[in-house]
Amino acid sequence: SGQAGVSYRIPLDNPFVGQAGAAPEVYAIGLRNPFRFSFDRQTGDLLIGDVGGGAREEIDWIGGAAARGANFGWPCREGKVAGPVGPPDPRCPSPGPAYVEPLFDYQRSGGMAVTGGYVVRDPSLGTLVGRALYTDFFDGDIRSLAPNPASPGDASTGLTVPNPASFGEDASGRLYVTDLFGNEVHRLTSNGSGGLSSAPLPGPWDGPIAIGTVPGDPERLLVGERGGDVHLVVNGASLSKP
Repeated sequence: SGQAGVSYRIPLDNPFVGQAGAAPEVYAIGLRNPFRFSFDRQTGDLLIGDVGGGAREEIDWIGGAAARGANFGWPCREGKVAGPVGPPDPRCPSPGPAYVEPLFDYQRSGGMAVTGGYVVRDPSLGTLVGRALYTDFFDGDIRSLAPNPASPGDASTGLTVPNPASFGEDASGRLYVTDLFGNEVHRLTSNGSGGLSSAPLPGPWDGPIAIGTVPGDPERLLVGERGGDVHLVVNGASLSKP
C-alpha cells in the first residue's frame, strides 16, 4: 500500500480499511489466481475465473456489493470441494465462515487453467445474451453458463480459440478474445445457430494478452501485448504504431 494516494486511492468504504494487519486495498479474499474477471455491463455483477491448485477450476459470479469482504474459500475450498489446507491451520477455522460457492467448477481432460470472460450483452449473439462466457487456456473451448448456481447449464459455444489469454469488451458490448501464441485477436460473432464463430482483427500482433475498453467510444479498443506494447484498434484495425 506504499503507493496509496499516489498512483491509486483506496475507497474509504472498502471492507478492510482500518483493520490492523489487513491490506486496505483488498475488496474480497479467498481467490487463488483470478485469471480475468469482468463486470456485467447491465447489472454490475462480478464474473471471475479462478485458476485452481490442480483439483478444480472455478467460475464465480456474485453481485458487486455482495462481493464486499466476501471469502471465496481458497485455500480451504477449491471449487466445491475441500482445498489443500484445513483445520487446525488458522487460515481455515472450524466451523468455517460462509464461503462463497462457485457458480460452476470443473475438471477437464486436456484443460485445467480457466480464463474468465464476460456476460454476453451483444444482441447480435442471440440466445447467448445473458449467459457468461469462459474458457480454458489449454483447450480453448469457449463455453457458456447461465448465471444460476442451481442450473448453470454448462455448454460449448462451438468455437475453439487456441491459447485464449483474455476476453475483452468494447464500449458497445461487442466481445473479443486473444490467441496468445497464435498472435491473433478475434471478435466473437454468431454462427447463426445459437453458437459462436469469430472474425480476426487485422494486426500484426505479437503476443496479445489483454484487451481494454475505451469508455464511451465503441469504435476503439486497446490490445496489450506480452512484451509491453499497447495498440489502439480503430474501426477494427490496429494502428501501425503502439
